[in-house]
Amino acid sequence: MSESFIHQVAGAALGNFDAVMDHCGMAGGKDQAREYLALNPKRSDAKLGSLATNRDTGAGGDFATGETWGDLVALTAWRFDCSQLEAAERLADLLSIPKPNRQRRATGAERANGKGNTQALARRTPAAPANRKPAPAADDWQCVIPVPADAAPPPAVNPRQGRPSIRYEYRTEAGDLGFLIDRYQGKDGKSFAQLTLWRGPDGRIEWKWKSPPAPRQLYGLDLLAARPAAPVIVCEGEKAAEAARKLAPEFVCVSWPGGSNAVDKAGFAPLAGRDVTLWPDLDEPGAACMGKLAATLAALPVPPVALYLVKPQAFGLSGKGDDAADLLGWDAERFADVCTRTEWRTAIEATKPEKEGTAATKEGKPGKASAPAGGPRICYSLDVGGVYFTDNDGAGKWICSYLEPMARVRNPDNQGWGLLVRLYDPDNVEHKLVIPMALFRGDGLEVAGMLLDAGLTMATGNRQKVISYLQSTRPDARARITSRTGWHATSDGPTVYVLPDCAFGHGADEWLYQAEGSSAHAFKTKGTAEQWRDNVGHLCRGNSRLLFAVSVAFASPLLHLVGGESGGFHYRSNSSDGKTTALRVACSVCGDNGYMQRWRATDNGLEALAMQHCDSLLALDELAQLDPKVAGETAYMLANGAGKTRAARTGGARERAFWRVLFLSAGEISLAQHMAEANRTTRAGQEIRLVDINADAGAGLGAWEELHGHANGADFSRALDQAAKRQYGAPLAAFLDKLARSPADLPEELRKAQKLFEAQHLSDDASGQARRVADRFALVAMGGELATKWGLTGWEPGAALAAAGTCYRAWLAGRGGEGNQEETNMLNQVREFFERHGDGAFDLWHRVGDDRSPRTADAAGLRRWLQPDGTPIAKAGQIEEGSNGAEFQTEFFVFEGPWKNRVCKGLDYRAVNALLSKLGILRHNKGRFQSRLQIPGKGKMLVYHITPQLFEGGADA
Repeated sequence: MSESFIHQVAGAALGNFDAVMDHCGMAGGKDQAREYLALNPKRSDAKLGSLATNRDTGAGGDFATGETWGDLVALTAWRFDCSQLEAAERLADLLSIPKPNRQRRATGAERANGKGNTQALARRTPAAPANRKPAPAADDWQCVIPVPADAAPPPAVNPRQGRPSIRYEYRTEAGDLGFLIDRYQGKDGKSFAQLTLWRGPDGRIEWKWKSPPAPRQLYGLDLLAARPAAPVIVCEGEKAAEAARKLAPEFVCVSWPGGSNAVDKAGFAPLAGRDVTLWPDLDEPGAACMGKLAATLAALPVPPVALYLVKPQAFGLSGKGDDAADLLGWDAERFADVCTRTEWRTAIEATKPEKEGTAATKEGKPGKASAPAGGPRICYSLDVGGVYFTDNDGAGKWICSYLEPMARVRNPDNQGWGLLVRLYDPDNVEHKLVIPMALFRGDGLEVAGMLLDAGLTMATGNRQKVISYLQSTRPDARARITSRTGWHATSDGPTVYVLPDCAFGHGADEWLYQAEGSSAHAFKTKGTAEQWRDNVGHLCRGNSRLLFAVSVAFASPLLHLVGGESGGFHYRSNSSDGKTTALRVACSVCGDNGYMQRWRATDNGLEALAMQHCDSLLALDELAQLDPKVAGETAYMLANGAGKTRAARTGGARERAFWRVLFLSAGEISLAQHMAEANRTTRAGQEIRLVDINADAGAGLGAWEELHGHANGADFSRALDQAAKRQYGAPLAAFLDKLARSPADLPEELRKAQKLFEAQHLSDDASGQARRVADRFALVAMGGELATKWGLTGWEPGAALAAAGTCYRAWLAGRGGEGNQEETNMLNQVREFFERHGDGAFDLWHRVGDDRSPRTADAAGLRRWLQPDGTPIAKAGQIEEGSNGAEFQTEFFVFEGPWKNRVCKGLDYRAVNALLSKLGILRHNKGRFQSRLQIPGKGKMLVYHITPQLFEGGADA
C-alpha cells in the first residue's frame, strides 16, 4: 500500500473534519479561531484546554503530554493506538474511499508513528495537502538539559494560553534547571504546557512549547538526590506533590510530567531500592496510572524495598479526583496523627507484567487464566484500573472496575463455601463481599446484583464475563466465615475473637464476620483508648451504677473463658434519672451512638441482635416497649443463649441461633411489674436471668453519686453523653487485644474471684439462685478490674469490685433476701389466696349445720376459728354473742380439687406441699401431705390443713 493512499485519505479527511472528530471520540469541542479544542479521549479530562487540532492542516497535539500529529490520519493512529495504514483504512471506511489491496506489511517506522510515540511522530514527514510544507525533522533540534547558565530566560507568557497561574521547575539531581511546566487555570478548568530549551543544527538555542524526550526526569529529582535514605511518596501531579511535602516532611514527595497518560514516558530509575508509597488521584484513571507505575517499579533492576498504596479515604477524601492538595487546612501534625491511628496505606506486591497465557496467582491475587492448550485462548487480568478480558485477537478489553478475589471461605463446619472479593465503589470506598458459591448456579444474576449494589462498575454486556472471571480464579488463601461475633474455634484451630471489621488472637486473619442481611454494624471506633479513658472513663469514678454498667461491657468477653451463662441486668427507676445515660456510656466501650438497641423488636430481630453481640455487650432500652405478654419469654430466650427452632424451606429444621451475652436493660418498671400488666406471673427463673437493680443510687441525684463539678444531674448526664459521642469503640479493641494474649490461667483466676465474691456477700444458707446471680456480678467486677489493670478505665483498683458489690446488695434488698425466689413466690401466692378469698371461698366450720347460715357456692373448703390458746371452736355455742372472730386465729381445710387448681394454680402443688410442710404451715398425716378428718356435713375425707402460721412473718421462705 503506497504513501499516496495515506496522502489521499489525509486530504479527504480535512473536508470531513467534524466527522473525523466524531469518529475519534472528540466531538463536542469548540473552535478558537481555526483551532479546534476538544477533550483528550484517552484520559478523563473535565475541561477543554490542552488539546487542539488545526482545521486547515489537521496538525495538532496535546500540550499537556507533548504528543503531536501532523494530519488527521496521524491523529486517528494516535487515538486508536494503531499504525498509519490501519488509521488510513479506518478513515477510508468512514469516508467511503476505495482501499487498495495490501501488497506489503507496514514498515516499522509506519507502525511506530501510529502508536503515539512523540519522538517518532516528530521525525516523520507527514502526508499532507499539496499546499503544506513538510514538517521539519526533530533530529535537527536537540533538547538541552540542564539549561545553561547563559541561556535566555524562558518566555513568561504562552501565546495560546496566556500567563500561567503557577510555574513548576523540574531540576536535575545537581539542582540545575531542566525544564518547566506551566499550569493554567481558566474558566474551562486547568490545562498545562511544557516548556523546554532546544538547540538547532546551526547552534541556535530556543525555548519551545513542547515536551522533553523520554525518559523524562521526575519533579523533585533534586530532593531525591539530597535525601537518599528517605522514604518516597509519588503523587500524580506537581500540585499534589507540593501539598504532600507540607503534610509529610519526613518523605520526599515527587511527581512526573504529563499526568496519568504519560507515566510510561517518565524515568523512575532514581526510585530503585527506595521505600515508595504511591498516592493516586481518587478516580479510575488515577488508579490505573498507579497500577502501571507499580509494574514499572517492579521491572527496575533493583525494585523498591517496599511498595505501598495510599488509602485516600483514611484522610476523609471522597470527591472524584481528590488528592493531597484537597486536604485543605491540614498540617503535618494532623496528617501524622491520622497515619498513627489508622491504616492509611496498604502494602502492595509489585509484579512485572506477565506474559500472555500466564496463569495467575500468588497469595490469591488474580493474574491471567487461560484455556487448555489447543483451545481458544481466553484470559483475565487485574490491575488497579480494573479487570481486562483478552481472547484470540490479543486485544485487552476492560470489563469492570477493580474486583479482586482474595480468598475462598467456608463456615466452621466446612460448609457454605464462598468467594471473598474486594472492590472499590465510585467514591473509592473499599468493600469486601463474601459471594456464596451457590449463587453462581444458573445465569449468576444474583452475583451481579451483589457486586453492582456494592458499587462495582461493569461494562455493558459483560456480566457473564465478570461471572466467568470470578469462577475461573482459585485464590490460595482460605478464611472462615461466621454470622456471630465473639469467640470461635475449630477442632484443629486456636480460639479467635471475631468482630465485624477485625479479629483478635492467633489465626485472627483467617476469620471473617458475615452477617445475615445488612452488613451494617455499630462496632465503630473514634479516638483512642487513652482518649476514652481520660474523657469518659474518668467521669465514671464515684458512681456505682455507672461503674457497674461500663464493667458489664468489659465482662461480656469473659463469659466464654469461665463457661458462664448468659444473663442481664435491668436498671429500674423514674424517668430522667440517668439510667439510659449509663447504658450509653457502657455502649461507648464498644461502639458509636447507634450501638444501644431497643426492646421493641420481634423474636427474630432479638435473636439477630444477640448473634451480632455475642460475647459483647447488648444494651436494650425502654422495657415498656416490649409486649408484656412475651416479656418473660424474651428474657428467658436471651439468657438461655438459644433461639427458637424453626422449619426450613426443605421441611427439616433450620439451624438454631446460639450466643453468649451479658445484656443491660433500662426502664421505669421492673420485669415483674411489666408482666403483671398482662396478668402474667413472673417465674423465679425469669427474674434471676434479668435481675432488677434500683437505678436510684440513694444520693438524691438519681443514678449518680458524684457529679464531677457539674451543677446537677442533668448537666452531668449531658456531659457524659457528649463525651461518649466523641470517643468510642477503642476500649473494647484494646481490651480484646490484651485478652487474646492473656495467660492460660486467667479463667481459673476468674473462677476464684467469683467464689471470693460469694463469700463476701452471702451466708452459708444462701440459695442456689442467689449464688448464680452472685457469679454474674462477680464476673462483671472482674471485667472492670481487668480493664483497670490494663490501663483502660482510669479508675482506682477495686472500684469496679466495690460497684458490683453495691449493685448486688441492691438486688438482694429488692428481691427480699438471699433465699430461693421460687419458694418465696410459692408462699406469697398461697398467702395471697387466703387473704383474698379466706372469707368468700370457705364456710365456717361451726356453722355448717346451721340452716340459717348462708352457704358458700363452690366452696374451696372450711375455715375454723381457734381460741387464743389454740383450741378449735367446733360449735356455735363456744363463741360469745356478737363476736365476728376477729379476736381468733383461723385455720383452713382445703378440698383436694380447689387446692391443686385454685390455690396452687400455675405452681407445682407437690413442691408447694413440701415447702409448706417444711415451714410448719401444712399439717398432715404421716406418709402423705393431707390430713384425714371428720368434716361436718361431709364425713371423713382427705383435706389440706393450713395452720395460722401461714400469716406469721416468720413463715417466710
